[in-house]
Amino acid sequence: MADRIGTGPVGNKMVRKKSRNTLWLPVFITVFSFPLLLAKKTDSQELDRLYKMAQFSRIASIMKNSDYKTLSLEEKFLYIECLARSAQRNEAKRLLQETETDDAGSIQALVTSGIVHVSCGQFVKAEYHLRQALQQDPGCPKVLMALSMLELYLQKYQAARKTHEEFLEGNPEWEESYLSHLLGLEVYGAAGDIAKIASLYKIQAEKFKKLDNDQHQNFRKNARLYRKKSQKGVFQSKTATNRVVLPFVELANRAGFAAVSLEIKDEQYKVLLDTGNRVGWTIHSREMEKRLKHKPGGTVLTQIGVQEGKLHGHHLFTKQIKFRDLMLRQLPGLYVPKPRLDYPEANLNPLYIKDRIVTLDFINKEMILRSKERFHDDFAQVSAPTDKAVTLPWYGYEQAFIPVLVNNELTALAMIETGAEDITVNLDFARRHRLSLEPEVKYLPTGKEFLYHKTPIRIQIGPFKSQRRAADVWLLDSLADPITGIMPDILLGPDFFKDRFVLTFDPYQKSILLTEFSF
Repeated sequence: MADRIGTGPVGNKMVRKKSRNTLWLPVFITVFSFPLLLAKKTDSQELDRLYKMAQFSRIASIMKNSDYKTLSLEEKFLYIECLARSAQRNEAKRLLQETETDDAGSIQALVTSGIVHVSCGQFVKAEYHLRQALQQDPGCPKVLMALSMLELYLQKYQAARKTHEEFLEGNPEWEESYLSHLLGLEVYGAAGDIAKIASLYKIQAEKFKKLDNDQHQNFRKNARLYRKKSQKGVFQSKTATNRVVLPFVELANRAGFAAVSLEIKDEQYKVLLDTGNRVGWTIHSREMEKRLKHKPGGTVLTQIGVQEGKLHGHHLFTKQIKFRDLMLRQLPGLYVPKPRLDYPEANLNPLYIKDRIVTLDFINKEMILRSKERFHDDFAQVSAPTDKAVTLPWYGYEQAFIPVLVNNELTALAMIETGAEDITVNLDFARRHRLSLEPEVKYLPTGKEFLYHKTPIRIQIGPFKSQRRAADVWLLDSLADPITGIMPDILLGPDFFKDRFVLTFDPYQKSILLTEFSF
């Protein structure tokens, strides 16, 4: 299960179901429960204020109380956009289809359509609509904001940065908004620009200096944490050879999970390889954190998976860690205490390693890091039937989203989540497509009941087919991106891949290679 940083007086933003940046983003995103700082305003002014605070679900909730038919066209598009951004994509899509006919082809319709398609994971359609809107108004702030986030999911990192900076240059009144702060954390996090991240925290710290001392101190600590760090990027790998192999190690009560051994001062720690970890690097062992001599940054309030209760943690920055022949440097992350004794000492998202091609071999149970040249040489030497391999588009900048076919007919957005267990279905997706649902109960360590469902399901990825008589079904809206509203329809955990598949993540080609053979 993933760690989730929950809303509260000191934090927000998920670390995803197991433990939202191509490199480290959520590490820096701390969304606060803001008080109403300004005097009461007109409805339109209040909605504008909430929008700039990224309070999309609150806007949707306020507007939901109005008769939709009585809303102006501009208000309708705002409502639809905020539904999509707050993971209410089905209702957003329904209303969009109804409303677009009133103003088809306008910039409002195009940008709203683009935002809704982004939230649905329909990235090609989204880009088409946003590019059309951009042609009509190259400086439109909503278009530029939506486009910069889409470019991150398409792994166009420099383009995303350029788009974001065009947005700031043309709309200086947005610079101090909290939404702009969040966008900046995502964009500069993906670029690995630590100095920019520190600057963003400093701006927010100054903003709250006379308004809220707790929030001022939290932002200030994060600004200081990253201010003096190297500007050479994050999650940098160093290896003696162009091919490094790290064998998986067993985790207590977690057979089949991908984990590797980490050495710190002659002590070995087990680190879960968690492709769902939106922070990239999370430490759960107080002993490990002490050995690495971290200076804590701002605090976070976190929930891990379906575990009960919130855990207090903090931001951190690790200079380097060593896995046998692999050295990783410049790791922004979090410390979050274990929710239970058998939890791993740390989580690492291998997708954050962008200077190597990373392979998770669930057949031979090992992680392999290769240079681009070595990877292609190794693959070229393999002679295998075409039905034993498929190359998939890789959407996402800190996680891996791929298209899959469900029950032979339904196209779904799946997330590869090696910190989960097996196939998990989003309850929203299951209800929308009327999948059969059988109620089930799990008991948490505290004895409290956790209610969910089961459903039979068939998954097809290229030529590969798998089925389950009873896959878990539960709400995945807590995994939704708080800016775009994107959330997976399906999670694919290590039980889906173990003993059968080899997963290769190629950041150079922005693709994922799935094979039934090792190489």
